[in-house]
Parts: sequence; structure tokens; C-alpha cells
Amino acid sequence: MLGFCNRYLGLKVPFLPSHSRYFHLSDPVKLYFPKNEISIKYRSPVTKKIKSMPISEMMAISNPSLTRKSRNVFHPHPMLTSGHTQTFWAALVGDHMNPQRVKYEREIVKAPDGGIISLDWTTLPKRASLKPTPLIFILHGLTGGSHESYIQDMVLSLKKYGYECVVMNFRGCCGTEVMSPQLYCGAYTGDVQLCVNHIKKRDPQAVLFGIGFSLGSNVITKYTGQLGYNCPFVGLVSVGNPFDFLGANRAMHRTYIGRLIYSKRMGANLLRMFAKHLHIFKDAEWLDLDELNNAKNIVEFDAAATSKSFGYKTVDEYYRFGSCAYDIPYIQIPTLFLNSMDDPVCSSFVIPYNEIKSNPHTVLATTEFGGHLGWFQDGWDNLVPAKRWFSGPVAEFVNTIMEAHLSLPVSETKREFKVDAGGTPWMSMRSQTDSIRKELISLRKEVRFLEESKQINRSMSNLIEKFYGVNADSPVESDKDSAISLQSVKVVSSEVEMVSIPQITISTGTQAELDLTNKSVQSETQTNSTSTSPIKGINPIASPSKQVGKPLRLEELSIRGLVKYLFAFFRKNQFAFLMFLFGYISRKQLS
Repeated sequence: MLGFCNRYLGLKVPFLPSHSRYFHLSDPVKLYFPKNEISIKYRSPVTKKIKSMPISEMMAISNPSLTRKSRNVFHPHPMLTSGHTQTFWAALVGDHMNPQRVKYEREIVKAPDGGIISLDWTTLPKRASLKPTPLIFILHGLTGGSHESYIQDMVLSLKKYGYECVVMNFRGCCGTEVMSPQLYCGAYTGDVQLCVNHIKKRDPQAVLFGIGFSLGSNVITKYTGQLGYNCPFVGLVSVGNPFDFLGANRAMHRTYIGRLIYSKRMGANLLRMFAKHLHIFKDAEWLDLDELNNAKNIVEFDAAATSKSFGYKTVDEYYRFGSCAYDIPYIQIPTLFLNSMDDPVCSSFVIPYNEIKSNPHTVLATTEFGGHLGWFQDGWDNLVPAKRWFSGPVAEFVNTIMEAHLSLPVSETKREFKVDAGGTPWMSMRSQTDSIRKELISLRKEVRFLEESKQINRSMSNLIEKFYGVNADSPVESDKDSAISLQSVKVVSSEVEMVSIPQITISTGTQAELDLTNKSVQSETQTNSTSTSPIKGINPIASPSKQVGKPLRLEELSIRGLVKYLFAFFRKNQFAFLMFLFGYISRKQLS
């Protein structure tokens, strides 16, 4: 019975001890550092010199909640010992038992399409600061906002270190009206860029650090990976990241609780938000009210509304392209990923371990318990008001990276940040890498062809030297001690497109002209001003500049020029070329 409750209902029946901790619920945090981890620069407070330290060593000193033994342990509340109970209590606290503990000042940012995004500041700056000022940029989860209990816990923990925060509310969330026929999704990073640009214009000296939760963590991670070296953040923390929408949704829908509770509840929240602003979408071509009204879970809602509004053909295509796991290898700032292994919404089976460990800038921290954005820790008085564990380690990591960055002189931290007035994300690092990879492939092909052509030219030179006793690299001497060297043959035709190869360009047409260029031997041939050419119709080689561009007939070519011409013509069929060459040589010997 206990096994059934634990497996299918997610309920563990605890035998309450006198203390609030279970000995079997004391697994430490597991940290996954990359093999080639980055070194964080900082200025020593003693020597005032700039030094660097690996991120693992710096976290061991300044992040004891994640690295130090006996302190890097999350003890779940004895009444919330599974991922389901932690997640249920997080939803209950967020909806009904969450007093407003943080006061915000709201600012409205207008998007180019007519929509609006709201920014909730802990302290709205009246003027631009004169020196670098730290600012924490926070994104909430699906249908959440700055009022959520996990957001307030994070803000209060950061306030202890003296950091000001700004929470970005997605369109339609936390009292933000929808003014244009566009909502938000996990794949669209344009609104994040728009708000970051607005903050940078308001205060160019602001030093931004990004934090994202659930859907917001996917968006901000994707944004950071897309910008790569151009990212305006100095660091990033991702909490409860789904990483792979398609895999996480399929894992959630494998269980009864996932299908009937989590997915249905998230879909109902999205439908409720969409229904409030239905008049904005009434003229949308993609809107199908029957399909939308029949949506019973989050997947069906995304298929009926989200994927269509953002131009995706299917909901699976949206899930694939919207997943941030593909952008993690391109992150170029210190990043911490914090996930729970018993998260019923963002399954641990889709955590991209290899992508995180292959990037020297990223660190993964996992806990055995915590649920989805839960992490309610032990203590009977921690349920109402709820006390979460994750806010402490995250605030320590933020303070570690931010202090190291602020200790450096401005010359060491200055980075170019191009403020774009639009709301469209910049070209992703993955797109840039793909274009560079294509260029490298084409360059490799050219280099390979050059090497093959050099080998063939070398073998042809050996053949000519063997049968004629003439070195192909030296000018061919005539009876009148004249020399001519054909370095390149160019066939000109206006009817057929040119095909370029090293030193030789061949084209087929009705009017073919051969141009001889003798650049390599100009300095040698200019001294032979009195010599005459053995080929009829060609001026003496004493004035090579007059020979450039002079048309020749095929029968006027020297033996070496003919060999090169035939090699270029039969380059795609070496066997036919060799048969023709040996036939030509045999006929010359018989004659």
C-alpha cells in the first residue's frame, strides 16, 4: 500500500519523529563541473592585482550551500517528502497562502507590434548611475509573475546582499494587458531583448545578472545562448528548467497525475488568460475557436494557439525549436543550472548532461528532492509562510560572480553591447556556427582539389620528362633558343557559364579563345628581346605584355600547353585522358 501511494499518488506516509529531519532524506547536492572549466577573473583585495580562479574553486570558497559538506544538503519538509507533494504545496502557496512581502514599482515597455510588457522594479531608478550598478533581471514561470512566492523568496534573498531586482512579466501575466494579437512562448526571446535594451538605455552602467524559473529559465537560457559573446548578462542562473519541451511533456503525460492534474491545470491557466483577451485575437487567421475550446491540457492548447500564433507547423515543431538544450553549448557566461531529480513537470530524464559538461561556462546542480519550484525545507514553522531552500544557494552564486566582476577595473569588464530598438532576437550563435561550418567545408573541398591537382600536375610533369626528356617546370626550348611557358590557359566564352579550377578554367562554346599569361617568367623573358617565337603568328616573347590576351588557335599550342588543355578537358575522366595521351605519344613515336 505504501509502495502504491509512493509510485502512483506521490504520497509518502511519514512516521513523524521528534525531530523534523529524516536520516534517509539527507542526500547532498550533486555538482557537475565541465572538464575544461573557465577561470573567473577578479582583483585581489590585498595585492590589488588581477588574478583568475577556476569556477569550481571559487564556488568552493564562496558557495558553501552547494559545495561544502554538511551544508550542501537539502532536507525536505517531513510532510512534503516527494516531488508531487512539494509541487502541490508550491501551487497552493502560490495561489492562496502567499502574502505580498515585496513592494514593486511598475514600468510599462511598449513593443513594436503594439503589445506591452511590464517591468516590476524593487527600486525604480530615477536617473542613470555614474558607476557600475548591479541589477538582477528575473523571469517567472508559466502564467506566473512577480507576485509568485518563489519570485519573492528570491528577491528577498538577493536584497540581503544589497542587490536591486527587476522582474519581467510576460504579456498577459500579472495584470499585464494584451494589446496585440501575440502572447508569449518558450521559443520567443524578442521580448526579453526588448526589455534588456530598455534597461540599458535607461542606465548604461547597469551590470545585469539573469535568473529564470521554469518556462522563464528556458527563455532566458535560449536568449543567452543565442547571443553568445554579445550577451549583456555577466552571469545566469536557471532554476527548474524543462530543457526539452517535447521530452518533458511526453514524460509528464506517461503518468495519471501528469495527464490529469499537471497538464490539465497548466492548460486551464493558459485558457483562462487567453479568454480574458479573446477580443484581441478575434481577427487572427490562425484562430480556431472550436479547437481552442476543446483543448483539455497544455499540449492541446499549444497545438491550437501557441504554435500557430508563432508560425510553427505543428506543436512538436514548436517544442523542438523552443527547447533551450540546443543553445546551451553556445553560452559564454558563468551559468548555474539547478534542477530537482523528482520534478514531475520538468523530468530529470531530459537534463542535457553532455551539453552542460561540454561547455566550460556551465555548471549543473541537482537535488534528490524538491519537486517543481518547491524545495520547502525542514522545520514545522516553514509551511506558512513557506521557506524555500533554493534561494540561499542561488543568491550565493549570484554574489560570487557579481563581486568578482565588480572588483575588476572598467577596462577589464568593458564589452560592446549593441542596443537594438527592435524586438527580434539577433542571429543565433548556432546559425553563425552553421554558416561558418559550411564555409569551412567548401574551403576543405578547395584545398583537397588543390592537393589532388598538384599531385596530377606532378605526375604529368614526370610523364613529359620521361618521354621527351624535358622538364615540364622549365621553359620548352625551341630550335632558335626561344622559350615559352604556359602558366595558365583561359577559355573565354559568352554562351556557357565558366567553371573555375586552379590555374585552368574551361568552358565549351562556339567561339573559344585561349589567352596566355606568362607572369611567372616575365622577368626572365624580358631579357630575350632579340629572340623569335617558333610558333607562327606569335610576336617575339621579348615583350610579354603584348602577348596577354592575344588569341591563339589550338594547333598553335606547344606540347605542354596541349597537355594542360587536354588534362583540363578530361579532368572528370582520367582513364579516357590517359588513353588519349598514350595514343598521342605512340603516334608521335611511329611518325
